Amino acid sequence: MGHTEEVEFQAGCGEWFCAREWARLLGDRGRQAEASEVLAPYVATGWWPAAQAQAELLESWGRAEEAIALTRPYAEAGGRARSRGGR
Repeated sequence: MGHTEEVEFQAGCGEWFCAREWARLLGDRGRQAEASEVLAPYVATGWWPAAQAQAELLESWGRAEEAIALTRPYAEAGGRARSRGGR
């Protein structure tokens, strides 16, 4: 909607919703490595919504095995991982 530069800026400032959308836009543009870098700080914290967003991107890029590997620890932890702010 013409706000791409603002989304990128806010993503760089740590705004989660903008980071998630910026990563999606980068992935759509074939810039998968950059998209993963945007989400990496959030995923590194162990936060389920970030891991879920990254896994969804990986799957959409045809990298299902990586998505499974990323989410497996959360599945093995059961509800404990989701209680960190996930759905």
